[in-house]
Amino acid sequence: MLIEPIYAPDGAIIFCLSRCHRFVPCWKTQVATLYRCNADGTGIRMLSNNAEQENTPWMLPDGRVLYMRWEYVDRNQLLYHHLWTINPDGTSVMVYFGNQYPGYVMIDAKPIPNTNKIVASFSPGHGIPEHMGFVTIVDPNGGPDDMQMTRRISSKSYRDPYPLSEDLFLVANTKGIHFLNGQGETESIFEPKQTDARWQCHEPRPLRARVREANTASHYEPASATGRLFLADVYQGRNMEGIQRGEIEKLLILEQLPKPANFSGGSEPLTIGGTFTLHRVLGTVPADDAPIDSYATDQAYWETSQFSRLPK
Repeated sequence: MLIEPIYAPDGAIIFCLSRCHRFVPCWKTQVATLYRCNADGTGIRMLSNNAEQENTPWMLPDGRVLYMRWEYVDRNQLLYHHLWTINPDGTSVMVYFGNQYPGYVMIDAKPIPNTNKIVASFSPGHGIPEHMGFVTIVDPNGGPDDMQMTRRISSKSYRDPYPLSEDLFLVANTKGIHFLNGQGETESIFEPKQTDARWQCHEPRPLRARVREANTASHYEPASATGRLFLADVYQGRNMEGIQRGEIEKLLILEQLPKPANFSGGSEPLTIGGTFTLHRVLGTVPADDAPIDSYATDQAYWETSQFSRLPK
C-alpha cells in the first residue's frame, strides 16, 4: 500500500508505504511509515522506523517534512496522533506539536502562506473516517505543547484543508468542495450531481505554480552502519522538576520493537493487559557536563545501528 505522495525540494517523492512489514500493535491492520524514492520510482528506502502508522506528509517552507505520527510508547493507544517533522533524508525526527496533549488526530497539516503557522484537521478521539475533523490553525511559536496557540475555525467537520491565506481555505466533505474563511463561514464551489453521490471529494487545491521549499543538505550516509544521536541537555525537558544538575549520570536507551503480525486488538500474546510491544535494551550512555558555547550543560551522544531490522 502506497499512499499520500508529495514531491520533495530535491525532486524525490516522499510517501507512506506498508513495506515496513509491521502491524499496528493494537489492531489487525498493517502499518505504513514514511519512505522516499527517486522521481522515476527507483531507489525506494525507508525514512522512518516508527512502529505505528504515519500519514499525510507535507513540505514546510524551511525544507522539513511535516506529518502525522501515531506513537504510544507506554501510554494510551487511542489518544496520541500528533504532528512531527523529519528531514527529507530521514534525519532529525522531532516533535512539532501536540505530542503531550491527548484527544485529537492532527492530520492533513499544511503551512499557511506568508506566516509561520499551519492549518490541520483536528479529528476527535481516535479519528473520524476520511480524515474528517475541525479545521484548526496552529501557531508553533508557543512550543509543542501549548494548546492555547491553536484556533478552531470550523464548527463542523471537513477534510483536507488547503490554505490559500490565513483567512481563506479550500476544504471538502461529503457534499462537495467549499471555501472556508477565518470566521468559519463557508461557500460551496462544487457539489457532485446526484448521480455521482457515491463519489466523494478529496484533496482540493489550486493548480498553479508555487515557491519551491528550501532544499536542505542531506546528512544520510548509506555506507555507515550506525546512526548518531545527540541530546544537548538532559535537564531541559518535561517532568524534570526537582532534578538538580549533576544528578543524572547516564541514560538508559530502549528500542520499541515493531510487531510483525497481529491477531487481535489486544496486547496478547505478548502481555495480558500490559504493553502492546516489547522493548529492547540497547545500552547506556554517560551524561557529560562539558560546556557548549560557554554554557554549562549536560549532554549525551551515542551511536546505534541504522534500522536494525530494516526489511530487505
